Amino acid sequence: MGLVLAVFIISAPDGYVHRDRVKEELRQLMSSRLMKRTGASKQLNNAMIDFTVDHSLYVDDYYFCTVGRMTIGGSEVSTSVGVLGKVFLINEERVKQQVNSLNIMK
Repeated sequence: MGLVLAVFIISAPDGYVHRDRVKEELRQLMSSRLMKRTGASKQLNNAMIDFTVDHSLYVDDYYFCTVGRMTIGGSEVSTSVGVLGKVFLINEERVKQQVNSLNIMK
């Protein structure tokens, strides 16, 4: 039992892994909107995504797992769970709705 718990604790992903995973998902979400834009416009939008995630994603460490949460448009949303070295997105539809409501990527 102790060995299993130690494996979970050692392999819990850190905040950087959560940030990278959430950024990747938001870029995919916005890719259809960015198709018509120029290279500079896409870079600006990617920079906005990076800035937003870097400054609004917080990761809580529960030793055996980590949970990422963001404040988007004044509402807090749990975005990801990390366990055994992997980060899994949760509440994906709610995150998409919150980002769409901001109208920053139109």
